[in-house]
Amino acid sequence: MQDPIQASGRAVIVNSRGMHARPCHSIARIALAYAGEVEVTCEGRVADGKSILELMTLSAGHGCVLEFSARGAQAQDVVRSLVGLVEAGFQESD
Repeated sequence: MQDPIQASGRAVIVNSRGMHARPCHSIARIALAYAGEVEVTCEGRVADGKSILELMTLSAGHGCVLEFSARGAQAQDVVRSLVGLVEAGFQESD
């Protein structure tokens, strides 16, 4: 039996408001479109990337580092998308 494909990546939150409801929704939307598992870690706390409520419990503010890990066939693609989203400030203007 072959191990599932795994990928991970990190990004620093650059938007001034951090991970409020809209950024959490954006992460979950990308993760839900992916068939595999997605986890988001911040300062030792872990959340299911497909759950807006769990993502909000990370309380990740400006300057925090988010670590993404995914397992499944398109793991690299989903991690790349999530890192890009965070690096782009969740497409928010400050």
